[in-house]
Amino acid sequence: MYDVETKEQFKDANGQPVTAETSFTAAEENGSVDVTFTLDTSNLYGKQVVVFEDLYSNGQKVTSHADIEDKSQTVSYPGTNKITEWIQTGDKDILLILLLMTIGMGLLIGGMYIRKRKVHHL
Repeated sequence: MYDVETKEQFKDANGQPVTAETSFTAAEENGSVDVTFTLDTSNLYGKQVVVFEDLYSNGQKVTSHADIEDKSQTVSYPGTNKITEWIQTGDKDILLILLLMTIGMGLLIGGMYIRKRKVHHL
């Protein structure tokens, strides 16, 4: 996985390159397989990454796809993390918003519980 802007391999929080691999046996001449990447994407906001592919058979590399300009291999992440935009160090407004949301959910759940009890007692 490579960062389109820097053209460098994307690294995880520990500084290790982000990679994934999948073993498969082709069932037909043309096909596809899913390769799952597990990573923290919080530092990908506003970035584009490209996945390079190497195909090995019996331990030998038989082909490679490593085009950083390939739009069909490019994944774009949204511009920012909206939650971190709201929260600023020392910001008290977010606490008020969270408190109001919690109270609202409590009232909603309490109202549903009371209505359910009334329906069953009729």
